[in-house]
Amino acid sequence: MTVSDMKMTTSLPQENEDNGLYVLKKALMRRPDDQHLIVAVVDCKATTTNHDDGTVTVTMRVVSAEAVTEDDMEAARRLMRRAKDQRQGATVLPLDYGEAR
Repeated sequence: MTVSDMKMTTSLPQENEDNGLYVLKKALMRRPDDQHLIVAVVDCKATTTNHDDGTVTVTMRVVSAEAVTEDDMEAARRLMRRAKDQRQGATVLPLDYGEAR
């Protein structure tokens, strides 16, 4: 099986409990060019197989999502940087979680 493509459904969870992105609505309307950092949990909604060449297209679905708050922005950016470095095979430095809680 060769995964040739990946897609994402355009719908978000309908339950407010699982969709924390509504807090971004006003900010997105005021400044549509700004970018916002979110954390999301996804799963596989569907797979589609091209029977001519055997390639499979995976369609992800957002199960739950939250907007990252200003207080957590730097930690979230560090996690993203670390995940990208791992994915690209770069040297990954250990995370500094600050003081133990």
